[in-house]
Amino acid sequence: MRSTVDTQSVADSGSQNTPLASQLARSRALRRFNWAFVYLPLLLATMIVLVLIAALLWTALAGQRLGALEPAGARGLASGLADLLFVLAALPWALLCPVLPLLLFAGIVHGRRQGTAPLRRLRELLWRLERQLQHFDRVVERRLPPVAAFVIRARATWTSLSVTVRRLVDRRAAPR
Repeated sequence: MRSTVDTQSVADSGSQNTPLASQLARSRALRRFNWAFVYLPLLLATMIVLVLIAALLWTALAGQRLGALEPAGARGLASGLADLLFVLAALPWALLCPVLPLLLFAGIVHGRRQGTAPLRRLRELLWRLERQLQHFDRVVERRLPPVAAFVIRARATWTSLSVTVRRLVDRRAAPR
């Protein structure tokens, strides 16, 4: 069986850290691919958005003053450009929204195929959270009635005192 490693490059290289000719070729191919299909489209999209932002700012700020556009036309063009920029900003998020539910569903399906219980740790975490909430509920049920009774008595006393003082101060508030 023949090895895919370039034996001539291994023999010529004095150090283990020197890349092989095939590794350098793969690196160059990857770099070309990244520029052609990742960096260049991102740069073009960024340039288009920057040109649209510049056109929006020019239309909104300078287009009418320079006499290049009529007021109604400038407002309409600025509104259209702003709408276009909003859609361009919202489009990636709209495309990414279905990704998380799909990943969750794929993880559950994959877990079932592997024979593991899906979301087991999440279920255990929710059980612990439920126990803590039940404990909190018991504490509140035990301590709330005395506090509520105190507040009710204090409010009744305050109301009684304020009515009495009002009747003493103002003769018209006295009962007939």
